[in-house]
Amino acid sequence: TEARRGALAGLAVALVAAASEAELFVEGATEAQRRALAHPSGDAHAGVLCLGAAAAAKFEEAWCDDRGLDGAALKRAARLHASLRAACLRSGVFETCDALEDLAPCSAADDARLAKCVCAGSLDRVARLADPSKVVLSRRRAAASAGEAFDPKSLSGKDRDTAYETLSGGLCYVSPKSSVFSRSRGDLPDFLVYAASRENDKGRRTLDRCSAVDPRWLAQLGGRFVELGPPSSRPPPVVDDRGRVRCFRTAALTPISGPPPVVD
Repeated sequence: TEARRGALAGLAVALVAAASEAELFVEGATEAQRRALAHPSGDAHAGVLCLGAAAAAKFEEAWCDDRGLDGAALKRAARLHASLRAACLRSGVFETCDALEDLAPCSAADDARLAKCVCAGSLDRVARLADPSKVVLSRRRAAASAGEAFDPKSLSGKDRDTAYETLSGGLCYVSPKSSVFSRSRGDLPDFLVYAASRENDKGRRTLDRCSAVDPRWLAQLGGRFVELGPPSSRPPPVVDDRGRVRCFRTAALTPISGPPPVVD
């Protein structure tokens, strides 16, 4: 319906506007404040949630302070949303597009659509939850290359179980500021995309502004970033009712320089 298209367009524009700010929380925001406005799909969705809630509260300073939000950053994002919305309506990109103050909580299906958009724009920044044995092996090799003996006790269970591998190689961890962050492996997504990575003075790499993604999207949207293997024998290929041969193939993500592919 037209109303639903307008709601989804408003959410998409809000996603872009919120992502324009590196951080929507103030420096001293507590973990509890961040968790109160977290979203299971990740930081991109949480940004839309923060922006929409702040707009509904008319960006009142006391409201933002109580939630650890940066009012100035939210207002900049709101102005960008208004500008993008006006441009999209004027150019005919969208026939209708909800304003920030009219945004309503989106359905699970719309959540997935937004997450797929985030995935399509972040194909060069994909990370996979690492196998704990690979983490141990990596630390052992790092110690050997430094001419040191590896002490298994130096690797905590949390560091062993919550590490991610990126396309560029090496191990990294989700930033504690992220909606995706968890100290338990079972609560972490198998695959995620991230906006940026950074390294502290101890050499520990963290991933900022993370969003969980369905690994099937990576094969569908990957384009030049995906290398497909030969048809798999298990399960075997089958012929469907339209006479087409359907089969499973392995998909491997590879780092490629240049912009991500355009996705319709």
